[in-house]
Amino acid sequence: MLMARFVKELVRSGLARARTGTSTTTTTTTTRTTRIAERYFFDLDSATTQQKKNKENLVPRFKLAMMMSSASSSSSCTREEVVEYELRRYGAEGVGIGVITLSAPDRMNAFDAKMANQFKTLVHRLEREVLGSTPKSRAPRALVLRGRGPAFCAGGDLGLLGEIARSDDLEGNARRLTELYASFLSIRRLKIPVVAAIHGYCVGGGAGIAVGCADVRVASRDTKLRFNFFRELGITPGMGTTAVLPALVGPAEAAKLLFQVPRRDASAEDLHRLGLACEVAADRDSAFKAACAIAGGLGAANPVATASYLGSLRVPRYEDLAGVLEREGEKQAKCFASEHTRAVFKAIGERAGRRQGGGPAPKL
Repeated sequence: MLMARFVKELVRSGLARARTGTSTTTTTTTTRTTRIAERYFFDLDSATTQQKKNKENLVPRFKLAMMMSSASSSSSCTREEVVEYELRRYGAEGVGIGVITLSAPDRMNAFDAKMANQFKTLVHRLEREVLGSTPKSRAPRALVLRGRGPAFCAGGDLGLLGEIARSDDLEGNARRLTELYASFLSIRRLKIPVVAAIHGYCVGGGAGIAVGCADVRVASRDTKLRFNFFRELGITPGMGTTAVLPALVGPAEAAKLLFQVPRRDASAEDLHRLGLACEVAADRDSAFKAACAIAGGLGAANPVATASYLGSLRVPRYEDLAGVLEREGEKQAKCFASEHTRAVFKAIGERAGRRQGGGPAPKL
């Protein structure tokens, strides 16, 4: 009965179309569908005591409903969601934990303007929810950030970066890069803790997201964190790493990571030794579960104390980070216009072309 009422409301809201003889529906707005699903499957204020004790039983029902509502057809499909959001409940009090997933696994979650815009839009929505939250609200009390597929994030999309390298518009490119990075780092405005579950390749701007967007990180054993800006791409670092990374590990260790010495990649054990990861997990599923458990514990703490502490913990402050991003964008734009970096991206484009023609895949 609950599932039937959920599907009927989707149809009544114009979010789905029922097909004759089948329960399949088609979504047109994922965000609004998610909100309706949350009301039906996560309304713990009206849930029974048994439901509160068995919230794990609600999660599969929610996922099943979303699978039913997302069956696609060419006539009613909307924009691809490359940033997904889900609200989960943890603990005896049903603390709300938001899970943000970078979801472009076909390109190892490499980010482009679309992903950046969707991420920024989600942060704006969460900011409104958090600022207006009450004990009975559905606002998250902590966030978990992860990547779908074999990698956390392979950095900036090579097509986008190659386009910037071919452009002579220094001012426009600087602004474009600054806005791209600011979209992700806007999450630092939220006065709730962010726990990153990282696995696989975590490269360039993707490494910057793991470092700059999260307060705590759990790394799976297969993690390869690589700041490939300087030695491989021939550009200065971005995503706020020139300020955030030294603040976290000190200038000397930050220089080793950014210069990729003595190794190209930092392993999960390296991150744990540096304090960038609080835990090393066996695999990505274990890393995600550990991150959710940590977020659940942090979310159960006094939100007033949490917000106050995060204001001191996050260095540099979000307000000061704007200037950092502008300087990084300007420096990167000059690097992209240099002969060296243009040659690098020309070679990357040629390797990508050979790959499409059946040649070897370009190296990260």
